[in-house]
Amino acid sequence: MQLLFKYSCFMFFLCLSFCLKAQSQQQDIVYLKNGSVVKGTILLFKPQGLLKIEILGGSILVYPVADVLKIAKETVPNTSVKLIKRPNHRFSGQGITHRLSIENMLGRGTYGVVPGFGHHYQCNYHVHRLLGIGAGVGINTFIDLSFIPLYANLKGYFMKTTASLYYDLNIGYGFVLPSYHLNSQGGLYLRPALGVRFPSTRAAHLFLDFGFNVQFATAETMDWNNNISTYKYVFLRPSLRFGISF
Repeated sequence: MQLLFKYSCFMFFLCLSFCLKAQSQQQDIVYLKNGSVVKGTILLFKPQGLLKIEILGGSILVYPVADVLKIAKETVPNTSVKLIKRPNHRFSGQGITHRLSIENMLGRGTYGVVPGFGHHYQCNYHVHRLLGIGAGVGINTFIDLSFIPLYANLKGYFMKTTASLYYDLNIGYGFVLPSYHLNSQGGLYLRPALGVRFPSTRAAHLFLDFGFNVQFATAETMDWNNNISTYKYVFLRPSLRFGISF
């Protein structure tokens, strides 16, 4: 343990020395007898000959050593590398936003727990941070039927910061895609949700929300005896939606 402690201290002071070295550098100062002061890096110094010094910009100056009064050094900040932290994006609370997302839905079917999947696009106009009005379209796929939901959307962000909780409400109609059923019709589509918009330095933000997907539908099927039966479907699925807004 004592050896580990000494090694940790050594690495700490080593890193600290590198940081201090990166933040500063040495510079030569040449004072001439005529009153001039030249700052740079001395390249050549011969006591009975010449002095060569490279100044800022790369120019090299040459002086007789007899004209030099004294030479000194100073520490100057190293401004060659600057870490610039980009500020987080701040949503103005108004304007048009777009959202692309994927959705995973879980529920029980004939064969137990059955996953469902969705892909969605939304466009909203925010009259205020707390109220955005828009529309969306998507594809929701279940084990029995697939739908194209077309819906109106209400959305609002609770916070002014780049990271914010929000509410999301979809309400519309789900159109049934062709399937093995003889005849099928869609029905009401509804999805309320609460989510979080993650912080970002740009206008694009990742988001994640949890909602409840409700989809009504009816379908007709024919059994082996050519009997036609009508089924009413009500898909009630908790759903997790992840995507990007811009």
